[in-house]
Amino acid sequence: MSAAGNGLNERVPKVAVERSFACLEAPPCDICGAPACSAPWGADVCTGCGSVSASTLPSVEELRTFYAKFNVEYSGGGRQRGAADRQIRYARAYLALVRRFRQRGRLIDIGPSTNPFPNYAAEAGYQVTVVDYMRPVGLDPRIEFVQGTAEARPELSSRFDVVTAFAMIEHCSDPGEAAAALASCCVSGSIVLVMTPLVGDFFERNAPGRTRWFCPPEHLHLVSRAGMQRLFQTAGCNLVHCRRFELNGIRWAARYGLAAAEGVAGMALRRVVPGLWRGSRNKRFALGQQMALYVFRKT
Repeated sequence: MSAAGNGLNERVPKVAVERSFACLEAPPCDICGAPACSAPWGADVCTGCGSVSASTLPSVEELRTFYAKFNVEYSGGGRQRGAADRQIRYARAYLALVRRFRQRGRLIDIGPSTNPFPNYAAEAGYQVTVVDYMRPVGLDPRIEFVQGTAEARPELSSRFDVVTAFAMIEHCSDPGEAAAALASCCVSGSIVLVMTPLVGDFFERNAPGRTRWFCPPEHLHLVSRAGMQRLFQTAGCNLVHCRRFELNGIRWAARYGLAAAEGVAGMALRRVVPGLWRGSRNKRFALGQQMALYVFRKT
């Protein structure tokens, strides 16, 4: 599906999002510069692009402590039971996505944590490099490993044909810096695949509950489609494909259907009893959780 018909909202209306939360004025959005508002649950919500960011970012030391054990405990979403099988299914889905856009070449995966995708990519014939806080357990010893985060590094500059960051950018303290780092790894024409929580669409903005994807210090910035386009255009990459992402059609329909039902019900409640909608938005989590997949090409 092309960027022109991608299943995600093409335009993000510049509505007065601050009225949704009855919140205080916050600094401008770091992603698009539009006014943001400070929600009582610790987030700044952009009135322009719809992105959600932590009002107060954790320190470098706090992040280092958190991620020292993150790779040991991370289950890839959901409960720990069945985590290994779920991670394998995600790895296979990631590989199928990559092969759709680039059959071979040099690939760098940023922040895989416990996901075995790098091993699968290496087995499929890609020359793989991995960047993470610590070397993932079970990573094929033949795969090049670079300890670090999503930051530009001279030794990684302009080396790769494929750059992947699955469920990574929401963890970064500075998503603009992260997007620039991903783009810096590319040669001209390279493909960048990014998967991240979906926020800022019609359903998420109207749901009578806030997104459960926002959970500092793990998830610090939830970037909307408009925000992602802006970040990567600034880094010299054009959007060529985007859609909602799920492992299979049944899960896609279930998650999308739940988000749609909540969004429509929330919109009705918002129009009839806006105060009740605001209270619900601030006190409870929305049931729907969706992921968005973006594919960019470096110019």
